[in-house]
Amino acid sequence: MSSRIIKTEKIARDKVKESTCRTSLAAIVVKGGVPIAFGSNKKNHRGFSIHAEVNALNRLKRQKNGAEGADLYVYRFLASGNYGLAKPCPDCMSEIISSGIKRVYYSDYDGKMKMIKV
Repeated sequence: MSSRIIKTEKIARDKVKESTCRTSLAAIVVKGGVPIAFGSNKKNHRGFSIHAEVNALNRLKRQKNGAEGADLYVYRFLASGNYGLAKPCPDCMSEIISSGIKRVYYSDYDGKMKMIKV
């Protein structure tokens, strides 16, 4: 496992605690090797639910940093502490593509991180 995945996993294990959903996810935007935005999925966020990926991208917009060329890491942890499937849904992928993210890494049930080139 790469050191970047290990670093983002440690952050995600902390950030996933901010989720208010039954299935908790955390997303981290990394640019130039530095985590620049975080998000978790939330119920009743301004009257709606928000996915972790979109939450992280929205926070990045507020920071006025662009996501162009950055990587996005999305994690789901099961009660056992093992990975769960965190592949972004089609709506999130649309937001990811329009933001300029170049790669998405997501946890999968096999205990590995998968990667999608955007």
